Amino acid sequence: ASWWAEEDMANFKLLQQKMIDRYNELEQAPGVMADGEMTLNENVADLGGMTLAYDLWNEKLQANGLSGQQLRHHQRQYFVSYADVWKSYKTDAELISQKTNDKHSAAHNRVNGLSRLFDDWYTLFGVEPGDKHYLKPADRVKIW
Repeated sequence: ASWWAEEDMANFKLLQQKMIDRYNELEQAPGVMADGEMTLNENVADLGGMTLAYDLWNEKLQANGLSGQQLRHHQRQYFVSYADVWKSYKTDAELISQKTNDKHSAAHNRVNGLSRLFDDWYTLFGVEPGDKHYLKPADRVKIW
């Protein structure tokens, strides 16, 4: 017997497909699209970890009395720091090879693919419709 209700599992499968779709929209290398299905498990894990860490970060900031512009500055720094962790350089050939040999998204997609799923990212960085990584709110995946 499963501890998940059948409708919960069906919803989770829909959210997984939505994650696959979002990462399939990203380029692995110029002109080569990423494989959201191959990287699904790692992308879901990244989303879970990032969501938990960001929520805890916000709780700590607010518990320390931060608000307004000061709070927003630290929230922006969270996303900037996350991007800094993934700085790397790979040739196009290495990125194409990674697509078929690695279940992890390319570093740039771990940043761009994930950040665009967070509503705060849009307001903190002024991302609007028409911008390259903009997603409509309904297309942003929230699993956890």
